[in-house]
Amino acid sequence: MMRKKFILGMSLILFTISHAQVGINTTAPTTTLQIDGKDVATKVAGLLVPRFTGDEIFNMPISVAQGYAAASTSNYSNLVYATSAASVPNQESTGRGEFLTTSGFFYWDDPGQKWRRLFVASSSAAGNDGVVKIIGGSGGSLPSFVLPKGGNGYGAEQPLILSTPLTFAPPSTTSWPEMVGTVGSAAVMTPLIYDDATGKFRENQILGQVHMWRLVVRVVAGAGSAGSVMAIMRNPVSLFEINSIQSLPSGSNSPAGNILTFLFVTIADEASVGYEPPANTVPKGYNFFLKADAAATVEFQSLTRVSLFKD
Repeated sequence: MMRKKFILGMSLILFTISHAQVGINTTAPTTTLQIDGKDVATKVAGLLVPRFTGDEIFNMPISVAQGYAAASTSNYSNLVYATSAASVPNQESTGRGEFLTTSGFFYWDDPGQKWRRLFVASSSAAGNDGVVKIIGGSGGSLPSFVLPKGGNGYGAEQPLILSTPLTFAPPSTTSWPEMVGTVGSAAVMTPLIYDDATGKFRENQILGQVHMWRLVVRVVAGAGSAGSVMAIMRNPVSLFEINSIQSLPSGSNSPAGNILTFLFVTIADEASVGYEPPANTVPKGYNFFLKADAAATVEFQSLTRVSLFKD
């Protein structure tokens, strides 16, 4: 009899909870679940959701590709917090780890079959826009190289290669779109914009985002030289390239030389975002080259990437 009464009592309680509005720190909830905070002067208030690394989230058995069609449907909108980005192989350009490139809140998008970042700002004040200014290679080094004169045109192009970790302008100038609110050491930040093994410069990894690039160099030309310098931004995957040409200004043959500025605009697409198949370990991106139709020595000064806000 006692057992029957207990079961009946628990059934009534569960029935009441299933049909009631639940309140925490309130006796008058107005929705399914309402949580009111306590005195924040003496206690930490808030809501903690499960926290995992990016790789743990990536490996969570939730996607159709992993053979969990039923689980993914029932877990649509599942919310977690990533304490770190997923490792490079798991940042698939079109797969479920496409957006696991930073820490933050993520939810499972079942129709899209991928983890999507929550709380992406709707204005450019704190969204995925930002400015990254590289002012040198390792230790602030400024690489220089000689541009040979061509016979009847431009000479051989020379690649822009920087030693790592890169040197960045201070936070007053540099504001990372990839790591909003979480700026790490130069060694941590360098791979987000530059791949040491291939010399590629990378866009912020958001398809359709517009990026403006400004390359600044100091050029010293030979005595009496007149001509121009061409800067080339080339995608080795698609072979798409942009050329920017500047004339050698008067006085370029002085020891101090002259400053030349080259401007480029790119739009992140499948050929420039993510990693090269099949291994998915080599980042996609752009290489920079310079060439001239007059003998000149070029010294790198800075490269700035401006990422415009993308909804």
